[in-house]
Amino acid sequence: WSQGSIRLSFGGPFARGFAGSSSKATAPEMFRGRSFREALQEMAAEAGFPVRWEVEGSVGQVRLDAQILDGETAWRELENALCTLRSHLIGLERINLCGQAPLGIGTLVGKVWNRGYGVNGPLHLQSYNASQKQVWSTEPSDYQHASEWTPERAQHVQIDRPAPLRHTSALLVLLLAGQDEYLRHVHAWNDSREQPQPVYVARLPAIRDAEHARQVLRECVGLFRFFRLACPGVKVIEVISGYPLALAPLLAYHLGKQGPLHFYDEVKSSHQYRLATTFD
Repeated sequence: WSQGSIRLSFGGPFARGFAGSSSKATAPEMFRGRSFREALQEMAAEAGFPVRWEVEGSVGQVRLDAQILDGETAWRELENALCTLRSHLIGLERINLCGQAPLGIGTLVGKVWNRGYGVNGPLHLQSYNASQKQVWSTEPSDYQHASEWTPERAQHVQIDRPAPLRHTSALLVLLLAGQDEYLRHVHAWNDSREQPQPVYVARLPAIRDAEHARQVLRECVGLFRFFRLACPGVKVIEVISGYPLALAPLLAYHLGKQGPLHFYDEVKSSHQYRLATTFD
């Protein structure tokens, strides 16, 4: 439609489920001959989301309630639903994200609407970090800026240089500094698996502002690009993350060519991890 943008916002409760909304001002917009409300309701129905229309002040809002994310099948169904929405939203130029959700949701959004998606040009992603009330963003050029990153040159993302591995898989954990308890749960889960993987831990700083977020994001992208070159024998990189939700879609936006990647999402009640999505 005319503004070429959509806002996806996430609400609670998210300990067991997911909810999202897409909103637009109530100006008389038409989308393929229908009102914006009619078009969104049809898309949601086709994607398999129960939908209800709400009006708050001057903003009409379609709320999309997805199923409980209690297994890999539910995650795949959610990803397929987002792909269905994307197929209808042609000509999209910008996505704004806000709210609270499992990290895997942010990864799915960045995967579905990635840097190669734009129809009339590159798609831009903006994430709202509610805890700091900041808008973080990325664009395709950040991928190129990340090309020369190494552990020795790192200013923000700290990790020991990986040694050549005989394994064909490795587990890469990206955490904010000070998340030692989170890391303990990751090690316990990995050790309980039938085939534990070698673990590499990348430490991220607490993000100060939007520009700092952009710098940290570039180094995270550089980390994945470097890991691929440094460990050519590793075919599958498993990923567990503990960074802010606002960073998740921005990072996934750039990772389409770095697969195979397997992103896991934590089950908070048991500190287990389930596969949320893969990049092939």
